Amino acid sequence: MTNEPETPQPDDDPFTWFPPGTKKLLTITLVAGLVTLAVQLFPFNFQGETDDSLLAIEKTGALIVLFNMALFLPVGFLEGWIAHNIFGCHAWVIFLVVLDLVLLAFIGETGQLWLPDRYSSLIDLIANTIGGTAAAIVADYCAPALNARFISDKDVDD
Repeated sequence: MTNEPETPQPDDDPFTWFPPGTKKLLTITLVAGLVTLAVQLFPFNFQGETDDSLLAIEKTGALIVLFNMALFLPVGFLEGWIAHNIFGCHAWVIFLVVLDLVLLAFIGETGQLWLPDRYSSLIDLIANTIGGTAAAIVADYCAPALNARFISDKDVDD
């Protein structure tokens, strides 16, 4: 028997440095983000006065703004939960999630420029970001309870 320390074996799993259960949350968040983009690009019959410029400001009703806020609630919530598990610091969680939400909303609004029945709107971009940010703040503060409820000991071994 030798007293040489064991050399660590390389791990091919890129998720080894993530907290337990994060891999599943990332997968769910990816799906939620793709569904959110698909819904953004789906042609609705909203009536708004716009011009043809990028991210036009349109006259819009409260229902449309609320729908745009609600559209980003699931993604914001999941991203807030994941970011809390990875970073832990509330300020960084919200900052990073807001950056990602703005990017996701911008991609969706920019994609609408190439669709004949859709209009890109700055108000939609702002409403998407506000809705997702509100959900991220809730998820950030609820993350310890969510982790206790939904991340089992089995996830720790995965």
